[in-house]
Amino acid sequence: MVRGIRKKVSVLLMMACILLAFGCGSQKIDEQASEESTQSTEVNVQSSEESTQSAEVKVQSSEEEVAQQQVQIPSKPDYGRILFVGDSRTVDIFSESASELSAYSAGNVVVYARDASNHNYLIDTVNAYGFDNFDTLVSWMGANDYGDFASYEGFYDSVLASGKTLILCTVGPTDDNCLAADDRPYYDNERIVSFNVALNAWASKHGVKVIDLYTYVSNNVTIDAADGIHYGPKPTSNIWGVVTGSF
Repeated sequence: MVRGIRKKVSVLLMMACILLAFGCGSQKIDEQASEESTQSTEVNVQSSEESTQSAEVKVQSSEEEVAQQQVQIPSKPDYGRILFVGDSRTVDIFSESASELSAYSAGNVVVYARDASNHNYLIDTVNAYGFDNFDTLVSWMGANDYGDFASYEGFYDSVLASGKTLILCTVGPTDDNCLAADDRPYYDNERIVSFNVALNAWASKHGVKVIDLYTYVSNNVTIDAADGIHYGPKPTSNIWGVVTGSF
């Protein structure tokens, strides 16, 4: 009987050991799972921090790009004191009846213009006005030079050589159908186009700004049927708006 009791005790002890071992193992598994969960949380937190840092870097990069774009916006040129010289078409911009403008003040621009004037008038006017008294010369000349742009090249070269800024306006069109018989050989539109081709070629070679008044007048201004040369109705102030809007 004692032997039987010992056997039962032995079995009970064995079962207790098994239960104890199972409990320890379960605890270790729970601890391991807890550690893995903690590590996963830490990884998620680290990933979140890295994501936040990445977003901050992108925002900073975007701000730097915007700042760089703002810096690269070109500033508007400063043309300083502007002298404008033209012929009768320039006179008509400001007056219905005048034949000449002398030191006419048009905002920040000083205007000289005279009917029937050509390259000689431009040269004489600018020299008399004085190179020290302007920074930029704007010229709307050529209608009375019968297609000969070469007459201007030497003087324009001297303007650039003196350090001044030069802006040229293409000569406006004429209407061949309205030209008088004695004007047709000198003012036909083909001569105007030829003059402008030479003007644009010279300006491109020298880096000179050109205001395309030929195209503007062709599309927006009426050529006076009385002579086929001048524009109306006078004063043709809309042309001046295009000129000043270009600088």
